Amino acid sequence: MTCFDSITLPHAPPEHHTVDAVSESHGVTPRASRMYARFYGQQSVLMVRQPHAKMLSLSLSRLTSERAELAQMQGTLIYTKTQTHNTPAETNWLRSLADEAGLTGWEVATLSMTNCASALAAIHAFADQDQPLIIVAGEKAFHPTGNRLAVGLLGEAPAAALFLPRAGRRVRSSCVKHLPQFFRNPDDMDEASKAVLPAAFELGLEDFLTACIDADPAFFAQNPVLVPYNLNVPLVTRVLTKLNLQELVQQGHSGAFGHTFCSDPFLNMVTHPLPTDRPLFVFCAGMGVTYAAVSFDADSRLSSAIQTPTDTNPKKEIL
Repeated sequence: MTCFDSITLPHAPPEHHTVDAVSESHGVTPRASRMYARFYGQQSVLMVRQPHAKMLSLSLSRLTSERAELAQMQGTLIYTKTQTHNTPAETNWLRSLADEAGLTGWEVATLSMTNCASALAAIHAFADQDQPLIIVAGEKAFHPTGNRLAVGLLGEAPAAALFLPRAGRRVRSSCVKHLPQFFRNPDDMDEASKAVLPAAFELGLEDFLTACIDADPAFFAQNPVLVPYNLNVPLVTRVLTKLNLQELVQQGHSGAFGHTFCSDPFLNMVTHPLPTDRPLFVFCAGMGVTYAAVSFDADSRLSSAIQTPTDTNPKKEIL
């Protein structure tokens, strides 16, 4: 039974840069800056001074220094990502990163085929292995081609999420859904696909969340805390309101500091306090289009009143 244990961020958190101050890295004009603030509520972009591998090691090394027992375990370390150009193919950098953090006995791999949904898709793929799992996320947002979208700006937030057997929030179920007709990035789509994408994306998200609810009504009857991702918050709010879920959204959630590629779910889970005695429903979307969600039971370590379900195998749905 794999459970969510903790999320580790670097000791020094990402820096907030106002939207009008990232004209060089994100290509934002003063007019666009006002648009992002007015329509999407984005006030800042998260940035990290360190280069890519170093910023990831800040999270991973902090995790292993605080949890020395991990070095004696055997598990799997997954780096999840959206971009391809952040990771040099000619070096075994991820293996080196794990070894430097003391995880010499751990297998390493990357997962990127589901873009910004990759972190939750990795939980979906590996949570039933009943062994230690670390999912690392965080990318560099260094060029407007990859970090500026019409509905929000993307930033940098390295994070390492630890999953261990039988301790913490049990991974109750997970769901993944693809809209494969939109596999291209919007800038590369033909005009017909680009024109229908916005409506299809919103309807697809609504259908995906509805299917998650229908697959486990007993879970949603517990009023889980919903932890959404941070891109196009008005659209997400509109869908959740239609499904009568908006009142369950994590207190303090907003798009104020923008989208952080695959890190959104992990960053949001530690940015604002979450009640330990309530279950969680975490969801996100990535271009491709891919929707992903994970349901977590309440934390069994901190609430003795929680009844652990007898079914110890996470439910997986590919919708």
